[in-house]
Amino acid sequence: MKTAQQHRTLILEWANQINLDEVLERGRELLFNYYMTEEEAVFSASSMSRVFDYRESIKLQYPEFISTGLGLQYLELLEAIDLLWQETQAPVAELVKAGKFQLNKVNGAATYSNFCKNAYEMPDLFEATKFLVDEYLGVEILMVLMDGYLKQAGHYPHDYAEKAIQQLRSFAARGKAIGFWRGHSEGKSDILKNLNIASNAIPG
Repeated sequence: MKTAQQHRTLILEWANQINLDEVLERGRELLFNYYMTEEEAVFSASSMSRVFDYRESIKLQYPEFISTGLGLQYLELLEAIDLLWQETQAPVAELVKAGKFQLNKVNGAATYSNFCKNAYEMPDLFEATKFLVDEYLGVEILMVLMDGYLKQAGHYPHDYAEKAIQQLRSFAARGKAIGFWRGHSEGKSDILKNLNIASNAIPG
């Protein structure tokens, strides 16, 4: 079983070899299978679970970067993740446990390929959950990529932040629509305002 650090290294290596959409596709499978095997990883290995401390460390380590427009956007994104995660941490944990049980029972193994198969064959039951999970994992992967570039070059591609915001808004909007999230944080972050599933891109 690979560790969270090994996952991070692998995702960063992929980013130098293939395009972003392919990185997201591979990364979702990698992290999903890990979370299904190690439920506690949702808390201990998740960038979201440590986002407050991480945000504070960024302010100290990269003062020049956070004074730029891109840096301020990054801090705003981290704040939105922090606010949203405070309200969704428990539902995410329950979703992992329920999903693992269902996949093992129905498919014999809790893997991303089986999860995708179920969403394709039984969209009424699983498609909405798959979108929610893919959006969540997409934010995780993009956080790894942005942090990796920041440490290497002191900045990161602008489209990474835009994609992460898009994925986070989609996760929040879809979660709110299905009762996964009550939306208490909407008024506390510009990123989490005016959420609408129809206006947010759905991951492929």
